[in-house]
Amino acid sequence: MRIEMNSCMLADVNDKENSIAACEKVFKKYTSDKVETIVLNKRFSSLDETVSEHVKQRDLSMSLLRNSNVDLSEYRILKGTMCKYSFSLFDDPEIDKLCLENTKYLYLEFPFDKALTPEDIRLVNSFVAKGKYKVIIANVEKLLFKTKFDIVEKLMKGNVLGLVSARCLEDKGLRDVVIELFEKNYAHILGTNLDPRAKNICSIKKCESIIAKKLSKAALERILENNENVLKDYPVRDIRVNWGIV
Repeated sequence: MRIEMNSCMLADVNDKENSIAACEKVFKKYTSDKVETIVLNKRFSSLDETVSEHVKQRDLSMSLLRNSNVDLSEYRILKGTMCKYSFSLFDDPEIDKLCLENTKYLYLEFPFDKALTPEDIRLVNSFVAKGKYKVIIANVEKLLFKTKFDIVEKLMKGNVLGLVSARCLEDKGLRDVVIELFEKNYAHILGTNLDPRAKNICSIKKCESIIAKKLSKAALERILENNENVLKDYPVRDIRVNWGIV
């Protein structure tokens, strides 16, 4: 089963016409790639809106998409939220509403224009250590734009999951970085991170073939298995096992 673990292709209530047109193009690609399940994430910042306001806007965006020419009937759609990191996020009493639908997995996105700090890592580890929620660090490869690899390692060695962008696998300049993250078990699942502003539409199917070629078919199978496990609210497995790295 092919799963899109991180799509931000929701209608923009402030730009309905253009955003829906963009969604139509991407969903055609999902169809040609034979994607069956899609996690639709809407970005959230605790500094800009309340959780209740966000959920209302997310539902409105979903409704606009369902009432458009985009045919969602052939997909299993799951609602999620891409949470922008902030000090106040983990203290929100309604944080449960931000988790991936029917799970305790929380998508977390750090800003890519500044480096991670020890305090950032401490806050994430402290939140995860409470045991109620599981954190998915989205677009791990982009953390390396401003943060040294050894610092990113300190974050990813905690009990968190790493999601990498399929678009970066298609970029030959970033591909080796993504592969290294998988090799070190700092990346576990795969999504496109596409949103209505995206200029290039990547292919999940093509990116899966790149992983099979650069790592192994066994590694790809483990990643696809991890995608399914997240949706079931199960733990993910170390993708290095049984393919020659550990």
